[in-house]
Amino acid sequence: MSGGDRDAAARPLLLPETVASRYRAGDSLRTIARAYGVSRTTVVRRLMDAGVPTRSPWPELAEELAEHGPEIARRYAAGASLATLSRHFGLSTERVRRAVLENGGTIRGCNGSATPRA
Repeated sequence: MSGGDRDAAARPLLLPETVASRYRAGDSLRTIARAYGVSRTTVVRRLMDAGVPTRSPWPELAEELAEHGPEIARRYAAGASLATLSRHFGLSTERVRRAVLENGGTIRGCNGSATPRA
């Protein structure tokens, strides 16, 4: 038995019904994947097997950006980096970048100059 097979044998069996039950109860894809030692893609496949559609993360993102977007843009304009803001607000750097742009900001280049980016 190879190392990968041993790891798979040690994991609990991931049945579509089990995944569907946890997902319907509110567990995230990431939470379920970590609990079973599998990827989120595997969890999504099991949900598809069970006929359960996945929730979209975008409504939560839109609310979060609407709430924090102006503050993110203000702090970025004052000199904070995308990485610093990402850590502070618990968002990806891409989401922080999007918040800056959507609130009228301009993304700085590597040398600190403003560079227009879409």
